[in-house]
Amino acid sequence: MSLLTPALLLIFLFPFLVHPLAMGLTILCLTILLAVILGVMMSNLWISYALILVLLGGLLVVFIYVSLLASNELFQKKNLVTPLILFFFTFVSILFFMQENLFLDSSLKSFKFTQCKGNEWLISLYSTELYYLTIFLILYLLLTLIVVVAVTKSDNSSLRSLN
Repeated sequence: MSLLTPALLLIFLFPFLVHPLAMGLTILCLTILLAVILGVMMSNLWISYALILVLLGGLLVVFIYVSLLASNELFQKKNLVTPLILFFFTFVSILFFMQENLFLDSSLKSFKFTQCKGNEWLISLYSTELYYLTIFLILYLLLTLIVVVAVTKSDNSSLRSLN
């Protein structure tokens, strides 16, 4: 088994969480796992570090905001039998239909990024094949910046009412 197994567990468990802090913790754990997988695939950890730092900054803001809005809300105990059964059958079907070598750590090193030497992997990210993806990511980040600025204007204030 490799790092993909806990990542799949967290992905399938996420829709059954109801508390925002539990969701944030799940996203944090999933991001750390995916950053480690990305670091193994690319044999360069800089993108993994950037991913973790950006996500930690965002989760810090979300944690502060949620703790202000729902400070007295407790974790509710739910019946987790149905989600666990669903996860078990989904996981078994994934293991059954996918190749066995996908879950081995050595198969992660066979991806294309590890064949690039030096800064070739960075150049391959901005190649003509990935031109539309790069433009999409730039526009998505610009739109996100505009939305965040519009939401946090001082005349609109926060969503929490101050009595």
